[in-house]
Amino acid sequence: MRRGRDGSSALLESGERGRRRRHRLRFTDGAERTGSPTRRGSGGKPPGTIGAEVWLALTPTGQPAPPLPSSGWSGRDSYKFLSVSSRGNLQTGFPSAEAGKTAYYALRWVSTRGEKGRWSEVISATVAA
Repeated sequence: MRRGRDGSSALLESGERGRRRRHRLRFTDGAERTGSPTRRGSGGKPPGTIGAEVWLALTPTGQPAPPLPSSGWSGRDSYKFLSVSSRGNLQTGFPSAEAGKTAYYALRWVSTRGEKGRWSEVISATVAA
């Protein structure tokens, strides 16, 4: 489990239950993990949010994670938008052509007004062959 700058945490499981080339990402607001009395959200998300945007960058093995620019960045240069998850988890599969590459994931919470929070720490896993 990795804790982000905003207190969020994320866990990446690779090759779930015998399924190769599949990653399962689980994440939560840091307040839930620490038992904060101000915690009012559901599904692991902070209060007042619709969920987390999840972004993915795939690189050849050995290359570092692409940088996450500051606010206003849409992510289209390096990272591909996967989904907005309101339940604190997401699964993604990869075609065999992507085997051996490194998958980098980043997420940020989105408020009910569409405001985007800070980026999480980037986490990574290798796409199994």
